[in-house]
Order: sequence, then C-alpha cells, then structure tokens
Amino acid sequence: MEFGGGGRMATFKLWKGSELLKIQANFVEKLQFPPKVVRARTLLDGVKLSRDEQAYFGEFLDLYRPFELMAYDEREILCEKVRAILTRRAQKLRDFYDLFVLAMHGFRLRDLREEIAEKVRASLYYKKYRNNLEQNRKELEVNAGLLENPFERGLLVEEPRKDFEDFLKLAREELRDVANDIISGGT
Repeated sequence: MEFGGGGRMATFKLWKGSELLKIQANFVEKLQFPPKVVRARTLLDGVKLSRDEQAYFGEFLDLYRPFELMAYDEREILCEKVRAILTRRAQKLRDFYDLFVLAMHGFRLRDLREEIAEKVRASLYYKKYRNNLEQNRKELEVNAGLLENPFERGLLVEEPRKDFEDFLKLAREELRDVANDIISGGT
C-alpha cells in the first residue's frame, strides 16, 4: 500500500505471481457524474456446471457468484482518461484505446469538453501537471513508437481495429484544442 498526493490518494497493489491488481482510492477528487451500480461478472457467470463439478467445487462456488458494486459512469471515465493524457509526462496507448472504445459506444470527447476542462483544472494545483499540460499542448504526439511499444501493446486484450489509427489522428487534434482552451481559460 502506498500513499501519495500528500495523503490524498492510497494505492493498493495486489500481486498473484506476475499478475497485478491495482486499486487507487482518491479522497478529494470531485466526480463530474454520479457513480452507478453495475453487476460484476465472474469466470463462471452463465456457465452450467455438472452435478460432479458442483459437488467437487461446491465450497468455492460462492466465490464465483456475480455481485454488484459502484463504478464510474462512462462519461467520468472519458474525462479521467483525457485528464491523464493531458497531464502525464508521457502518454499511454491504453488511455487512447480506452477513448476509442468509449467513442465506439457513443461517448465522445467533444460532448464533454466542459466536464473535461473542470477535471483537468482541478489537477493543475500540482506544478508537475501544469508543466505536463503545457508541454502536451505543444507536442501531443501519438506516434508509431507509442503504437508499437511492446509493453503498451501487451496491455491490450485484443488487437485494435483498423480504424483505431484514424481515430488517433482526430483525437490528437481534439485533445490539443481542449488543452489550448484550458490554458487560455476557455471552455
């Protein structure tokens, strides 16, 4: 467990072998949209087990029942992804891919510019984020190096669709416009 941001954030890292589950709790972030209740599925969700399987694994089956939890609204996720892209020193392919997936489901950056601006402005309390925003506004690049980075590519569950690269070109311009608006005090 790590504390960061002057005690404003806690990060829990749970390891099993080489697999990592990272949970971050932010104690001061203002959400733009109310969280929602979602149903988390498990590996056995919808799987019919035989009587033998039920008998053999019976004591463990309760651990594999679907459950409900509070989750970010998709619009909140979009705003947070844009904040991360604009205020990080280096961009991460997975953030762009998440924006792409959200766009495929009808969640577009241009529809949430005010909420994005508010989220980014809240992070500008920290000098490093202000500096990164200014740098990214000038040099936001989604280049082949990022697209072909083996570590970043390895984090994607499936190969991106062919139109992902076209999306990146448009997203870069929209992101630069949002950064310019934030710095100039617009939006």
